[in-house]
Amino acid sequence: MMNNNSSNGQSLWHSSSQSPKTPTTMLDRALSSRRPHSDADLSDSGESGTDESKTKRPHVYLLASNFVSRIGHQWLPCLIVALLFLVLLFLTSLAFHSSSFVCVSRFDPAARIGFFGFDGLESDFGALGRSKHGKEVEWTSKDLLKALEEFVPIYETRPIKNNMHGMGFDHSFGLWFMARWLKPELMIESGAFKGHSTWVMRQAMPDTPIISLTPRHPEKYLKKGPAYVDGNCTYFAGKDFVDFGSVDWKNVLKKHGVKDLNRVLVFFDDHQNELKRIKQALKAGFQHLIFEDNYDTGTGDHYSLRQICDQSYIKGGGHSCFKDGDEARIRSNRKKFWEKAVDTEELCGPGETWWGVRGEMRDDFNHSNTQISYNQHFQNSRYVESILDVYWELPPVAGPSLTHQSRYDPARSTPPVVADGRRRLFQRIGLGRLDKSVFNGYTQMVYLQISKPGNMLSTYLRCCLLLENLIVVIVVVGTMAERWTNTALLVIDMQNDFIEEGSVTQVKGGKAIVPNVIRVVELARQRGILVVWVVREHDPQGRDVEIFRRHHYRSEKVGPVVKGTLGSKLVDGLNMREEEDYKIVKTRFSAFFGTHLHSFLQTSGITKLVIAGVQTPNCIRQTVFDAVELDYPDVTVIVDATAAATPEIHTANILDMRNIGVKTPTLHEWSEEFA
Repeated sequence: MMNNNSSNGQSLWHSSSQSPKTPTTMLDRALSSRRPHSDADLSDSGESGTDESKTKRPHVYLLASNFVSRIGHQWLPCLIVALLFLVLLFLTSLAFHSSSFVCVSRFDPAARIGFFGFDGLESDFGALGRSKHGKEVEWTSKDLLKALEEFVPIYETRPIKNNMHGMGFDHSFGLWFMARWLKPELMIESGAFKGHSTWVMRQAMPDTPIISLTPRHPEKYLKKGPAYVDGNCTYFAGKDFVDFGSVDWKNVLKKHGVKDLNRVLVFFDDHQNELKRIKQALKAGFQHLIFEDNYDTGTGDHYSLRQICDQSYIKGGGHSCFKDGDEARIRSNRKKFWEKAVDTEELCGPGETWWGVRGEMRDDFNHSNTQISYNQHFQNSRYVESILDVYWELPPVAGPSLTHQSRYDPARSTPPVVADGRRRLFQRIGLGRLDKSVFNGYTQMVYLQISKPGNMLSTYLRCCLLLENLIVVIVVVGTMAERWTNTALLVIDMQNDFIEEGSVTQVKGGKAIVPNVIRVVELARQRGILVVWVVREHDPQGRDVEIFRRHHYRSEKVGPVVKGTLGSKLVDGLNMREEEDYKIVKTRFSAFFGTHLHSFLQTSGITKLVIAGVQTPNCIRQTVFDAVELDYPDVTVIVDATAAATPEIHTANILDMRNIGVKTPTLHEWSEEFA
């Protein structure tokens, strides 16, 4: 159990009667997924009614559904083993709390307030936090508000009044608050600059040792102006500097008498690739991390967690580089108000590379950059998802109309602790006394808790989940299997020559939907949906292609999607399972034209179709219209798992299909049907 210091640094909420179950360890204090905070339920006196931001237990049906989706095709042997020990397992399960094991974006558009005339689309642009266990942080918006009032007078005593190029008020408060709440036995910081962050941690934990890794010792700055050097801090600085990833942490921690790495808090403000830092921290055994600069996509000097989480299959993730599209229009409008906002031209690099910063994985203050493919970016996200137990972004302390900040875009952050319009509250807690310049340094500071994928804790939690939901799963699995056995997923033309650059038949919007199509196939297999791969495998001389395409086969070069060529293969990330899936080879737009698809579906008992792939005005549309004419009663086109040459063409054809009764959900909406 963490030691609660009895010094002046002890926070009010730990000693008050308002926290009936005070967390006692760092793990207890911070089991979370990212969620927005708001002071809407708080009066100017700081009082509120029932606090709904605590962890809520999901419905047991959802738990069972999520459980099955996580263990996929391996559920049967697990279930058989569990049944053998039913009584023992059920009794044991009563002692434990379950987890959903679903990586989701917890975001409530209703919590947002439009600002400077934004339209509704901005609410989908940024709530990207995901976690492995789907739990909430223990602290609430009320805790943050109380702590703000306590921190303001502390901040006013800071030795470095003008911390230009360093942390402003928002992140200073966040670091102080989380260090106070978690109460670590040791604090480590990578990157100290003039020592302001060291001073903040010292105010939070007066007696806790600090290890500071920074290329230049803060005492060097004392010659030119204010700086802070801590007497109870071990500095690896100047000539003694060692990078975080090169420290012999086993020996260092042994010298400090630290045996439990769960009681160590690591703070990064070193502008290094955060994926690199996470891997280094995980290797050393650290679990609790704070990153000061969690830059948004298209901004910053290093690859951040926020950039990694920005994926097309997550609500709020993924971006369009179409210059005349809705996102381009919204970004252009926001750039008029916020210095850090980026328009589509700044966001997108060559080849519509919007991920990271224009397709780059930046590192070391933008001095070392690597161009990465979308597939690499996607795999980075999957890796982080596998080790991420907690993701919580610090909200801005107050809305922009109160702080007068003009840098960060409020549509790209969580709702502030003190909402716009609550000027009395802003003044009462002392924020009005601060110079407005201290509020301009917000870059979505993030707190993480990580653990190795597949470790004993993860396995143990999975077992607990199995125990708690065992009986429900037995009933639900049969119901869910029956629900999806009459459904087939048609994946159309997701082949290299239709997706990759350089091909004469490339669909420009195809590359961006690859991760979503991968996810659609994964979900289909988890639910027992038949996956049908609809592909083209043409004659080398082009004798079986449409007339308007035959000229591509008359030169010495190999024509598009010729059978046996690399261009006819499925794109990376998509694989056909020969024993489970089915393949249909077509030579025209519709998957039904000149093929035996309809008879195959009929003999397989299929009445419902789900469609993904390219491209919307041709093969998708023709297949859908033929399916409707063949009286398939339920046809679904997943709008962000299909694509065309331009968003406008895609949208127009989606509307046409919707008008004839075809369902057109997003991937997120379709996946929610499983719950």
